[in-house]
Amino acid sequence: MVYIRIQSQTLGAVLDQAPKGKVLDSKEILRLYDTQVRANPVATPSLKVVTSGQVTRLEGAFNFICNWTFDEHTAPQAVAAQASYFKNLNQTLMWRVYDHDQPSNIGDCLKAQGFKPSPKGTMMVLSLEHTDIKEAGHDIRRVTKTDALKDYLKISQAAFGDDEVADFEYFEQLLVMDDFAFFCGYADGIPAVCSHLQIQPNSVFGQLFGGGVSEAFRGKGFYRASVATRVALARVRGLKYLTTEARETSRPILESLGFVALTKETTWMLSAE
Repeated sequence: MVYIRIQSQTLGAVLDQAPKGKVLDSKEILRLYDTQVRANPVATPSLKVVTSGQVTRLEGAFNFICNWTFDEHTAPQAVAAQASYFKNLNQTLMWRVYDHDQPSNIGDCLKAQGFKPSPKGTMMVLSLEHTDIKEAGHDIRRVTKTDALKDYLKISQAAFGDDEVADFEYFEQLLVMDDFAFFCGYADGIPAVCSHLQIQPNSVFGQLFGGGVSEAFRGKGFYRASVATRVALARVRGLKYLTTEARETSRPILESLGFVALTKETTWMLSAE
């Protein structure tokens, strides 16, 4: 197995640099996120970016609506058109709505078309300009080969209960893309944590995904180490912010690391028949 090893005890000097006490401008960060990330999703070998009417979506390995410009008057027709398209394809569709999104009636429109809301999550942000995360003693490796990717998916399935083994080909295609970085953490050679960083081209943002820890290794600092490793890479790439959609179980840890809650989000699901 070939991998890049990143020992987290080397991260302290990298992360203990920036001024403390700066207050984040949440509204400005959300504006940048909406325009730089949501309005410009990243295409991959298994995902294409589609603009249909006033809606931007990712379509392929999964279907995800990330941005729209319709108003409250045209919302019912716009939502119905998207729902009808994927119902006809017999495919699942995800539509993520943040609490600051407009129009105000979008939730009612989604519900009317059969979308079901998932439990709310919290969008959180970390400013890399004033971050201080110190870690020691954890073995975090960047995934570059398929053997390590199997470890990644095994941990993800154990941590989140998702059957991600079926998505192996999708993740394998991302390994060669420079803007995607996958990591596994090991305890005496045993896979313990999985995480990944997606870097948004032509933006100041990186996005954190995963962060799943096997039950046997929880409470031992692996989650924190996985965040610290990705912070170090984000700094090297010149990013200003890291964002993540936090579950309530991970939110307290993220807050202790300096992440700030920006807004709530609801992912609406339209299931295939």
